[in-house]
This record gives sequence, C-alpha cells and structure tokens, in this order.
Amino acid sequence: MSLNEYFQTHIFAPLGLYNTSMFPTPQIRYQLAHMHQKTMTPEGPKTRSRDHPYRRPLFISPAEIPSVYNSADAGYFARPTDYVQIIAALLNNGLSPTTHHRILAKTSIEEIFTNQIPQLPDFGRKAIKAAKVTYTNDIPQLYPQPSEQP
Repeated sequence: MSLNEYFQTHIFAPLGLYNTSMFPTPQIRYQLAHMHQKTMTPEGPKTRSRDHPYRRPLFISPAEIPSVYNSADAGYFARPTDYVQIIAALLNNGLSPTTHHRILAKTSIEEIFTNQIPQLPDFGRKAIKAAKVTYTNDIPQLYPQPSEQP
C-alpha cells in the first residue's frame, strides 16, 4: 500500500475528505491556484507565474502513479477547508468533530503536543534562514511565544 493510499484509507475517508490526494483529480486540477513568485526589480516588486514544484503529479497518467515517490512532508493537493478538518481532528484529541471518526488515539495526540526536545527550551525562538529563497522566507521565530513560556 502506498503512503497516499494509506492516508486515503485511514485519514481522509474517515474525515470525509474526498478531494485530498497526492495525485489531483481533474476537478482538483481545474481549481488549482497557479503559483506565482514575487521578485524585486529596480522598478519595484514584480510578480510572475512559475512552475509548480510538484509538477509531475499534475500531469501523469494513472498508470504512472505507482512510480511517483509519496512524500509525507509535502505534496498533497487539497482545499483549505480539508486542511481545517485535519487540524480540527488534531485539536479534538484525534476525533473528527464533523464525522465523529477517530484518526488518532488520544495518547498519540498528547505525544504530538509534548515537547520532544526539553533540553532545548528556546529552540522555537531561533530564527531559520530560507533554505531555498524561491520557495520560502526567513522565519524570525519558529514558534512565536511569550518570553516567560519555555
């Protein structure tokens, strides 16, 4: 079973998300927002369209899908409302407030929200430089938080 199939079966279907996939349907492709990039020129900021970093899933045939690497950290196509359903389940101890299906055990959710690096209490306050300036921006703080909160 591919990672995409696993997510479809164990996360997206229980949450009622049928338009979320690593391989967009024709309907998703039709509604896909085009990517743009803003650059500074001597005349001021200029915006231009750019190619999608996950271009291959947009144009492959169904027969080619098994040859595409399924990355857990990126590459899903979904509506913003679908992402909200996933976040809502995480914030509701793994239980969907809409479909009432559980996607994670409460103990798993507790582990997700537990500090995994207590030896680095200020890790979230460190700045992160853009790894690829065409895709990301500098992040002044990973997790902005009050100064008294470790």
